[in-house]
Amino acid sequence: MSHAIITINAEGLSIGWLTENAVESVRRFDDPAQLDDALLRRLDQARQTVLVPTEDCLIRRLQLPLRNDKQIETAIPFALEDQLVGELEDEHIAFASRSGGTVDTVTVSHARMRDWRESLDRYALSPDVMMPLALALPHEEGLIHILIERGMAHVRLGDFAGFAVEAHDLVDWLSLAQKDGGDVGEDVPELALAGDDTDVTADLATRLVSAGWSVRDAQTQMSERRLVDFNLLQRTYKIDRQGGDAARGWRWLAVGVLLLGALEIGYMAWDNSRLQARSDDMADKIKAVYLAANPQATRIVNPRAQMKHLLASRGPNDDKGFLALLNDFADSFVQADGGEISRLSFNQGRLDMDVRVNDVSAVEKLKVGLDAGNVELTVLSLNSVERGIEAHIRLEEFTQ
Repeated sequence: MSHAIITINAEGLSIGWLTENAVESVRRFDDPAQLDDALLRRLDQARQTVLVPTEDCLIRRLQLPLRNDKQIETAIPFALEDQLVGELEDEHIAFASRSGGTVDTVTVSHARMRDWRESLDRYALSPDVMMPLALALPHEEGLIHILIERGMAHVRLGDFAGFAVEAHDLVDWLSLAQKDGGDVGEDVPELALAGDDTDVTADLATRLVSAGWSVRDAQTQMSERRLVDFNLLQRTYKIDRQGGDAARGWRWLAVGVLLLGALEIGYMAWDNSRLQARSDDMADKIKAVYLAANPQATRIVNPRAQMKHLLASRGPNDDKGFLALLNDFADSFVQADGGEISRLSFNQGRLDMDVRVNDVSAVEKLKVGLDAGNVELTVLSLNSVERGIEAHIRLEEFTQ
């Protein structure tokens, strides 16, 4: 199956075809009428990956020792909230669980996601995957890949790390990041540079070399085998491609158009009801966490707002906070060969949870690992079960 790479920008979009070593036959479009029948048929039969502007995305890798996707989905907003510019309710957070408690996340505003979906609908495109442009660039040890696209520098920093800045600010940004010991370390890596504007790219390369960077021309920026396994099209933004050609109204007779219109109205009503139910469910979960963390509360009016206020009042560096204890637990849990978490609750600086591990020695390893830090682990109960040991444990900060 052929693989189409569709890049969205302010002027329209571009479509190219991904091979083993490059993206070829790239064409730019600023009007849906420019897509001819032959191209539309080829797109219908291809895998479609949409690349969106990196500057609109917050790319973060988290450590959350939770194996249940529902638990992860509930915990992620609290882990990211202090990094978000807008309100949590206005953000779409897509995630992918990896091994060892690693969770990769990309956050985009709902407004931007809707804009991209509307743009794709105008061009009658139904992609399989959507991801930030920076994550489509290659990742190699000792090499930072940079793509200049319409005045923006898209930078791939690591396995799941990337950002975008205006091209003329890139030299200053890299210098500051290196001095501050941030994402770019003291050992100067080589930069692989490519771009859509030869003059801009050449000028940037000259400035980078003058600043002490080693720069080489990137002959290849994307390839089939290097794409990250990540998709922004989750939950309400997931697209069903089963329709194929039938999804385009101009291929139907008038009666078909009317039928599709009626189905769309019905779907909108159903989707609105589903979204409301999902929102209510999330509010219930937030309310439960809020009451666990703040048991003296007697009246819950707006769970989201009250939880946000509670977190803000405790401050981002609260050593007794939920996330602080959870992060300390994550490191020791992985070193103790991991296991499974079936339940957790947080109350007055104490994090209670039920964990299932292979044997008693794993519990001892976990306790030793936490005791070496500033967290006290108390085993409240220990039971033998079919697949190992189930322990009810409590974590809290050491009290001298």
